[in-house]
Amino acid sequence: MADIKKLENELQEAANNLRTNSKLTSQQHCMPVLGLIFLRYAWGRPEFLVYYLASPLMQSCMLQFANGKGASKNALTKEMTATFEVLRPPLEIQDAIVDVLYAYDNLIENNRKQIKLLEEATQRLYREWFIDLNFPGHEDVEIVDDVPEGWQERSLGKCIDEEIGGGWGQESSSSEFSEIGYVIRATDMADIEGRTIESVPLRWHKASNISPRTLEAGDLIFEVSDGSREHGVGRSMLVTQEELDAFERPVICASFCKRIRSKAGLSLLLAECLSYEYNTKGLHRFEKRSTGNIINYHWKTFLDEYAVLIPDEQTLAIFEQQVGLMHKEKSYAAQAMHLAGEACDRLLPKLMSGEIEA
Repeated sequence: MADIKKLENELQEAANNLRTNSKLTSQQHCMPVLGLIFLRYAWGRPEFLVYYLASPLMQSCMLQFANGKGASKNALTKEMTATFEVLRPPLEIQDAIVDVLYAYDNLIENNRKQIKLLEEATQRLYREWFIDLNFPGHEDVEIVDDVPEGWQERSLGKCIDEEIGGGWGQESSSSEFSEIGYVIRATDMADIEGRTIESVPLRWHKASNISPRTLEAGDLIFEVSDGSREHGVGRSMLVTQEELDAFERPVICASFCKRIRSKAGLSLLLAECLSYEYNTKGLHRFEKRSTGNIINYHWKTFLDEYAVLIPDEQTLAIFEQQVGLMHKEKSYAAQAMHLAGEACDRLLPKLMSGEIEA
């Protein structure tokens, strides 16, 4: 018991240290404290407790529970966890519930792996064709100064029809900020590609700002500024209709990003090109690092000097077809993963109540 108490104290101290002078969300701060609850109820099936505490209902309950009076940030204190009640169904019921939810977790994980494999496949195809120049029929094409005959190098600026900075708006409406819309940040990109939009802020905007910035399928979102040195700027995302359909309101990108509208037929090529350059750190030369934490982009220099290799029409059509098919497969896997996650969230309370037998 002394060891358990020691662990409880260490976990609470860790949670408090994380909360002090941090930018953690309430949900992130709750995670170390969950360890306290886990220790107290570890007599049952551990996987059941994980599913139970991670469910949307319990996450919401804990965040409400953590809303301390007069606190600048939500926090679960040690005293609160001492009175926190967790349902304890019989062990055989726990086993049955875990088995059902574990099957959905496997489905989610398999689709996540499929998405990763497809992303790797599109990047490998881009590298083979446009970096190694092993494109279909390359044996019969003369290459001069690293440019195949019939191909051309163009500056990025000449590959796009339109680019515009994003916006941020404000939290509440006013006579001036009367239009509501979602704002995609660079940190939201991975979630959106997995069909998870809960973290995307919904904010109020001026009509004159949101209209010209509203995203359409085929647009690219490109990160031009960031407050972290953990990774360089330059993350990008190709917007699909399936992703936009997940939102009920207009969507724009955040003010630290640019919306790029490519010339006809170049959106997939530019998406794979920019992703490859980011992953291989080829875009670092356009970064402008200040003495603080903010990293900005030399945007005009980037548009003028970054060269994109544009193939002949036939090769481009084949590339667009092959990459387009892989993007569709990725979209199907993302949708399946999202639906499985939603099913998990709906099933747990019904399994707990006996409405559905495990």
